[in-house]
Amino acid sequence: MKSTLLFILGFTVLGILGTYTIEIVRINTAKSIGYYGSYNEGVFRTEFWKEDLDNKFNTLSDNYKSTDTELIKTTKRLELLKTVTKDRAKIEGTALLFTILLSILGMVLFLTQRRKEKLSPLYWLGLFMSFLFMRYVLTSLETFILPGGMWCVEADLLKYYNLPLATSVIAFQIISLFIIIWLIYKVSNKYRKQFIIAGIIGLFFSGILWINYASFFLP
Repeated sequence: MKSTLLFILGFTVLGILGTYTIEIVRINTAKSIGYYGSYNEGVFRTEFWKEDLDNKFNTLSDNYKSTDTELIKTTKRLELLKTVTKDRAKIEGTALLFTILLSILGMVLFLTQRRKEKLSPLYWLGLFMSFLFMRYVLTSLETFILPGGMWCVEADLLKYYNLPLATSVIAFQIISLFIIIWLIYKVSNKYRKQFIIAGIIGLFFSGILWINYASFFLP
């Protein structure tokens, strides 16, 4: 029972602290290329805008407001859209790379400590860090499960590199599922069942807490 409660606490902290850290990376990356950010309670994440780009879009809209087809075909508008896609790809790509690197570091730490006879705090730290990438798994699952679900935030990254959206997301889900199963299989037999139950409960709690309180501690 004690271990289960500790695992629940670990997953709850992982979900909140992991999401917070990733959001900070996104915010700082956006600021470095001239964007402003604001937390959107409707999508539970920070959204960004750039005043000069918005002004340019508004100018084009004013010039062609009588003919929507002409606006869409405007070369300047297409160039602005490419700029926006590139900037968003940089923001989301940096956050994704940061998450993957931390997860890999956690896996290395976990596997290294796993070889020792006595399980140390570093063993559990590495294991929880390994699950950071699950944030992307859960958010992209929304697309396929919820009615009217939006594509994952990494859609801009996929578009920028001309990768097929649905195929890429499904491939990521499959690879991630194999990693999750592999990690769970590597957990000590003594704690595996409690770990799985705690993961479901802890991630649920962290999601509820993030949805209700993220706006209070994000910049």
